[in-house]
Amino acid sequence: MRKLFVALGIAALSTGAMAQNLVVNGDFEDTAISGGMSFEYPGSTVVTNWVIGGPNNVDLIRDGWAAQSGYQSIDLNGWGASSIGQSVSLLAGTTYNVSFWVAGNTETRWYSTSAIKSMNVFIGTDLLAGNVTFDTTGKSGTDMGWEKRDYSFVASSTQNYFLNFVSTMDSPMGMALDNVSITAVSNNPGNNAVPEPSEWAAMGLLGAGLLGLVVRGRKKNLAN
Repeated sequence: MRKLFVALGIAALSTGAMAQNLVVNGDFEDTAISGGMSFEYPGSTVVTNWVIGGPNNVDLIRDGWAAQSGYQSIDLNGWGASSIGQSVSLLAGTTYNVSFWVAGNTETRWYSTSAIKSMNVFIGTDLLAGNVTFDTTGKSGTDMGWEKRDYSFVASSTQNYFLNFVSTMDSPMGMALDNVSITAVSNNPGNNAVPEPSEWAAMGLLGAGLLGLVVRGRKKNLAN
């Protein structure tokens, strides 16, 4: 029975550790803007922890449509195609899941634009997902039809990787992006480090309870 508790405890602790989102400000909520939208060009720091790559601006949207998470999301096309990305530290040999939600700018009052929105997604210099598309037909600002996309990859080395979302359409109305995350889904085979005390505390009541059962079992055996 003690072995079962140990196995369950390790599983709970591992799940808690790997569930952490490595993307900071993945839902674009850190800086609340006033008004419906904010035009953010390369060099802007308004979308905290993200780098706007250009060549045009992205739009940080608050009231223009319903975000998937919170109140704010990104339109990858400001006055034209642009990009937005973030550097994330990853471990060699570890499998990661990249998750994000997509929709599209449905506005057609001022510009004629394709209903099919598209982008590419890069991790470092590698293409993680090519020609990611979303069809805005029948959608609206109050019914965006957000869709979740998931992709996995294995980090080839321990380093910072640049996760980059790049528009592939030349139009002022582009792909909408929200709720971005990168999480580890398998352990690095060479990473056998013991968690710090703060990490044990953050791993949840279930893990703590199972750990307590394991410790009490060991004490009983020592007493015998």
